Order: sequence, then C-alpha cells, then structure tokens
Amino acid sequence: MAEVQVPVNPLPGLTPNQSLLPAASACVRLSQAFTNNSTFPPQNDLYTDLIQASWSRTTWLEPACIFVPRSVDDLQTSISILAEENAKFAIRSGGHMPVTGAANADDGVMIDMSSFTQIEYNAEKDQVTVGTGLRWQNVYEYLDHHKVIVVGGRVPDVGNSRRLIVSKVASLIYRRAMEWLVTTWSISRWSLQMGIVTAFTLKTYHIHQVWGGTRIIGWDKVDDFLDTMLEYEASTERDPYASVNINLAATNETTLGIVLTLVYLKPVEKPTAFSLFDRFEPLVDTTGIRTLTEVMSEFPTAALPRIRLLAMTVKPTKELTAVIKDVMLNSPHMNTIRSTIAGTCLFSWQPISPNLVEAGRRSGGNTLGLEAVPQSWFHIDLLWWNSEDDETMRIAGESMYAEIEAAAKEQGSHMRYIFMNDANERQPVMASYGPRNVQKMRQVQKRYDSKQVFDRLLAGAFKLP
Repeated sequence: MAEVQVPVNPLPGLTPNQSLLPAASACVRLSQAFTNNSTFPPQNDLYTDLIQASWSRTTWLEPACIFVPRSVDDLQTSISILAEENAKFAIRSGGHMPVTGAANADDGVMIDMSSFTQIEYNAEKDQVTVGTGLRWQNVYEYLDHHKVIVVGGRVPDVGNSRRLIVSKVASLIYRRAMEWLVTTWSISRWSLQMGIVTAFTLKTYHIHQVWGGTRIIGWDKVDDFLDTMLEYEASTERDPYASVNINLAATNETTLGIVLTLVYLKPVEKPTAFSLFDRFEPLVDTTGIRTLTEVMSEFPTAALPRIRLLAMTVKPTKELTAVIKDVMLNSPHMNTIRSTIAGTCLFSWQPISPNLVEAGRRSGGNTLGLEAVPQSWFHIDLLWWNSEDDETMRIAGESMYAEIEAAAKEQGSHMRYIFMNDANERQPVMASYGPRNVQKMRQVQKRYDSKQVFDRLLAGAFKLP
C-alpha cells in the first residue's frame, strides 16, 4: 500500500506526542475511510462523553481517537487499518470493566461497540441473538415481552460482553476475513486476543415470575451470619433454582451491614432453599414474587467513581472463614481505607455448587477448568473518591488479599480459578484456567489471528500466558 504522509498535527486536538504515534496515522485513515461520523478525535464534542461512559474513572484514559463502527464491515476495515499502522487499540462494550487499560488506551484507538445493538428472539429455537453494544437492561426488558430469560449479569446497566459465561456463536473479526466459530468451548470465557465478538446467540428459558430480592441484616449478627453462610456454602446438594449473593460492607457497618441477595427461579413464596437465612430478622426485606428484571433492578451501579476488584476462589471451611473475618474486622488496612475520602470495602461471596459446574460441562465443556466441588467465588471490592488515593487503596486491598490467600493455601482451601469479572490486571486470570485449556485457547488463537494482531496490539484485557 502507498505510504500515508502524516502531518505534524494530523487531527485537531492531538498533542504533539500523540501526533507522532502510529495511532495518529490510524486515526487519520479511519476519519478518511469513514465519513459517517464514526471517528472522534479529542476536539470533538462527543470525545469526552464517550470516554466517561465507562463505569469507573480509573478507566478514563486519553486515546488518540475513538472509533465507533456501525457494521461488521466497518469493524473489519478498522482492524485492517490498525494492523497496517501497527497502532495500539482497545475494545469497549458496555464500559463496566473497571481495570485500567482493559477497554481504553492512552494514545491508542478505543473501539466503541455501542452501535451493535441488534436483538432478535427465535421462539422456535429458544434462542435470542444480542449485539455486544447492548446492556443487560435492554436484553431483559426485551425478553420480558416474551416471558423468557437468559443467563446474564445481575447488574442491568452492565454491557453484555463482559458478563457472558456461555455462548454458542460469535463472529470473530480479523482483517478482511470473517469466520463463524460455532463452538461453545473456545469462547465460553475467551480472551480478546482471539478477536472481537459482535453478537452472541443465547439459550432462553421459559421463566418470567420469580421470587427474590434483598435483605439487609444488622452488623451485630455478623458472627452468626458467617457460620450460616459457611453451612450454605458447604452444601453439596443445592436447589438448582436457588441463587445467593452475599456482600459484607465492612467499612459501612452501621449503614449497610450485611447485604444478602436471594433469587429463586420459580414464583414460590419463601422457598425452603433459603431457610437457613430465615433465622435472621432483616432490617430491610424486599423479597417477593415479581419478574427477574424487577429483582435485578435492585442491583445499582457503584455510587463512588473509582473501583478496584480482587478475586479468589476458595473451598468453604470454618478455618478460612475465621481468617477472612479477622482481616475484615481487625486489619489495619481497613483503617487506611476508612481514612480516604468515601473509602469503602466490601467482602463478597458467590457460592457455586458442584451441580453448576457439571451443568456447564454438559453444555459444552469446561474452559474455566472448574472443579465440581462446593466453592465460593470470593472477592474484595474497593471503592473510593479521589485519584490521589489510587495507590493507597491498591496496596490496602492487595495486602488483605495476600493475607487471605496465604491462609487459604496453607489450609488447602485455595483453588486455582480466578473469576474474570471480579479480577484486576495484576491477577493471572487466563493462566488460572489450567495448562491444557490455555494450550487449547492458544491453538484457537493461532487459527483466527495467525499474525498475532490482537496479541501484539490490543492494549488491555486479560492475556493468555
């Protein structure tokens, strides 16, 4: 191809340093190739709005430009241009990922997938196809009209590409070739190193009315509650219609305390699956029969602007629960967090049953390398106000995490798997799927990205080791 002559300042608004980067050439070519208002340089009025559409301010970086493809053809062409210019890029769907650099790139090109909003329900096949520019609220409300649901994120404002665990069909884009990969295994928790998903086809379930909601329990009950939680976690036989999410607001005990979310996928009042938790008189109780969408609407996005997560999978044991409790109540790092403006720390559990793991295997494999044993996807959530406290919060969170992790390993309750949705950029998420799964994903990657465009140029995301 002919060499593109880039002027000293190719797009108004670029800094002198940005104008010398490969991304500057790519931005010029994108603006020339697409005249339908798809390329947004820094001086464009929508540039800042597009950046700030992301959930956490820790992800508000300064790309050389933002490209919003309107079609698969646009996306194919843009990847060709980025590859030819050797330009760094990042891909953003709903903007829920709080990891710095995962969905944006300083001095690179941010690809915003917000135009991929197609949605189509096929009643005969019990499937719905959803574009990756949609958020779960869009999907749930659309499916409510058909009285069906899909497995999706519990926070409605989250983009669907971050919360999908199982999917059947994805379009993978590389240069001018578009392949259809019809294999659940390789994209059930895949890496962006393989390509860009533009739509998912999901199985629908004939569920509409459910029982569920939120109970807030006083902090003075935390000792008994942790014992009860452990009893629930350790159960090998759980009702497959029951789901529990537990958040302990350790820095806001007097205002939030214990936040217990219960969902039962049948319209049954006070299902016995949750009888263990009935021993606690809640301060607030919103549980009742309603649509799943209405239950999910109780999960708000974070009210604080800066977020960091740390994930770990553990086997539920009394010894480890005692360690987590001691860290939560007595660690000096909790006082450090409290000393920052609006510093908040949540200790959270998502109990996972062996039945769930086995169901995943029957549906298409076990990319995540999960063991079919009782386990909890434990995570520490950090939230705060000022960028000046970023490093303080990171050190405090990682220090508490390291103490819990060391105890879990010593006690034999630590498990390899790291849940991507609650992890951060310093955690080896892809390696946690196990050597055999990593090797297989590498083989898929070589097939669809033989020139390693995504491996070399994709700025963020969790990378294969």
